[in-house]
Amino acid sequence: RTRASLYQVSEVHVSILNGGTTSKFRFDYDEDPLDTTLAKIQSLLDPNFSLNLLTHTTNNSFDITVTVKPLKQLIDHTVTLHFAILERMISGIAGTNGDTLFESVLKTMLPDTSFMNDWDPSSGETWTINRSWNFKNTYNNDELRVIVFIQDENTREIYQSAIDQYDFHTAMRRDNNLYFSSESAGFIVFPNPAYNDVYIMFNEVLEK
Repeated sequence: RTRASLYQVSEVHVSILNGGTTSKFRFDYDEDPLDTTLAKIQSLLDPNFSLNLLTHTTNNSFDITVTVKPLKQLIDHTVTLHFAILERMISGIAGTNGDTLFESVLKTMLPDTSFMNDWDPSSGETWTINRSWNFKNTYNNDELRVIVFIQDENTREIYQSAIDQYDFHTAMRRDNNLYFSSESAGFIVFPNPAYNDVYIMFNEVLEK
């Protein structure tokens, strides 16, 4: 449900935030470390689209339904909805370098769907897209996950992403520490990440 999407490839010392191509969203670890503050701020921005992902699993296949709805007005934007299926964790086999544990292994990319539109949330339009995939070359079907993300064709920015089960971790440290920005905003929000409840503590008593 967050806007920020972080991808890190093993043995490639680069992280890319939100699919962007500018230096603001690309972190080369030989030059600069990942700006985790920027990643946290990005996750608090209101998304341009909503993605509602539903999956139905049978003994040997996935049935996938995604509903796309614009939340902000965007003029003349071509966006693409991408489908990825990964196996969250594979263990018990040995790779050529001796590794026996593999995480977030991409199994396949399903056919994309592109839209070109003047996006206006007041129109009330939504789009529903269906895909299916028969399990192939998998080790543990219970570890399979579906990820969808909507991406701008020009800027390559990822506007929103969704996964059918929120149980995998990223390289970012997850903690419940209070976060204070360098510029006082007059309040703090905690905990982060939030699951069922979130608390806002203000610096001063509110009048209204």
